[in-house]
Amino acid sequence: MNTKPTIAAKQITQSWVIRTAVSYRPANRFLQCISCLLVFCATSFAQAGPPPPIAGGFTLVVIPDSQNYVWKRPELYTLQSGWIAANIHRYAIAHVLHVGDITQHNTREEWEAARRAHRVLEDLVPVAYASGNHDIGANGESDSRRSLFTEFVPLAEYRRQGGFGGVYDREPDRSENSWHLLNAGSRKWMILALEFAPRNDVLRWANEVVAQHPDRSVILLTHAYLYSDGTRYDWKAKGTEQPHNPHGYGVYKSSEGANDGEDVWRKLVSQHANFALVVCGHIGISAHLVSTGVHGNTVHQVVVDYQNLENGGNGWLRLLQFLPDGRTVRVRDYSPLLDQTSLAPECTFEFTLAPPPATRVARTWNHRPSAVFAAVDLRIDLRSIDLREWCAKCHSTKLSASSVVPGTQRVHHVRGASRWVFV
Repeated sequence: MNTKPTIAAKQITQSWVIRTAVSYRPANRFLQCISCLLVFCATSFAQAGPPPPIAGGFTLVVIPDSQNYVWKRPELYTLQSGWIAANIHRYAIAHVLHVGDITQHNTREEWEAARRAHRVLEDLVPVAYASGNHDIGANGESDSRRSLFTEFVPLAEYRRQGGFGGVYDREPDRSENSWHLLNAGSRKWMILALEFAPRNDVLRWANEVVAQHPDRSVILLTHAYLYSDGTRYDWKAKGTEQPHNPHGYGVYKSSEGANDGEDVWRKLVSQHANFALVVCGHIGISAHLVSTGVHGNTVHQVVVDYQNLENGGNGWLRLLQFLPDGRTVRVRDYSPLLDQTSLAPECTFEFTLAPPPATRVARTWNHRPSAVFAAVDLRIDLRSIDLREWCAKCHSTKLSASSVVPGTQRVHHVRGASRWVFV
């Protein structure tokens, strides 16, 4: 997006949350109106506190585009990871999905900031990452597939996660395309994470992987798939009417090809009876599309991206709460920064999944941490956000004013407990 955030000096106090005001100055009045409308919808229709957990269910947490956090406010990305880590047991979080655009400029500095946030979740919960257009090419311009992605989303970390399946067969040392197995609720799942504008041969590989697991309900995680109006990106039919289509980026000129949402639907998702869900980012804030594959199966496709709100996104996360019936999914967006749950209609809804594949064998979700307690060390800059208040209010952590000094602190999280201890 052609927006340049400028940090205002004024701080706004709302409830117990200290927020830094950010004003976005789009290139023209139309974009300015759209930006204001998005901010109003995302922040005005909200209720205090996180959504209630679902007894007997499980949750997938979606992290929207984090590019502006790692560029300008990295402590907010760490805050998101911290909230997830602190609530794994409360919400029965089985997996975390990042939609891509982890960074803004594909620079080492930004990737190191992202990696600090990622380490919060290591050995606590499996995470799948997609690559976005800002994660590849020189300065994140997506003029090539060159990226620091694999260095900072290392295969070694994936291999330590339970259920890791593998990566694109022609790039065995790269992690941009991966698949992961998960048993949760009454289903066996596969999470398929694909690169920005997947290449033709990556789709060949993806088709083979899905075909080899007909008993698993498949979730596709990729960056640019749905447009903000809830239709798929479709260059052939709509061209530049849909800004930021993958075909408009430099990688499209490669002989390896590049595919937009409609291409991926036609060549991959629609062709398999076990596809259930597509999760993507790139443009926002939120939209939901329901389509029917060639085998008659219903596929739900959702996009979420808060990057153009204050503070680079105000810390919004998406919770996909799977109910015990095995088919109903409740969508709720929550910000640990604001301690608010969105009530905007496009951000709070439910949908019903297609029945599991007929060949599946029913299994009960058995996600269990490998140990009862674990310590997570990370460094957080407390000068830009009052995390002490956040912990005290959200997690009933008793901290004296003298126990936290503004600046860089060490944080310990006790696994199995919803609290953080600053030392």
